[in-house]
Amino acid sequence: MIVQPATILDWRPRRYKDFWTLKVAAGTRKTGRPPIDEDTISLIQRINRENPLWTARRIQGELYRSAGMRLHLDTIRNTWFANDQIHYAP
Repeated sequence: MIVQPATILDWRPRRYKDFWTLKVAAGTRKTGRPPIDEDTISLIQRINRENPLWTARRIQGELYRSAGMRLHLDTIRNTWFANDQIHYAP
């Protein structure tokens, strides 16, 4: 026999501990979407102030057409709610 059963049973907890140690260390990196630039937020706010009847979809289309920015509708809405600019058309 090359390896004793006790040796394998000893390796298993160590491998499990090493796996989770690496997994947690990898989790210290930032995950998810990167935050939006302050310039982009101010642009969304300005467009919303100047055009209060525009919906989030219209602002999204305008940002894509004019600046090539691809933003989700919820991103635009969240900037409104975060900055108390809730005077928008649904």
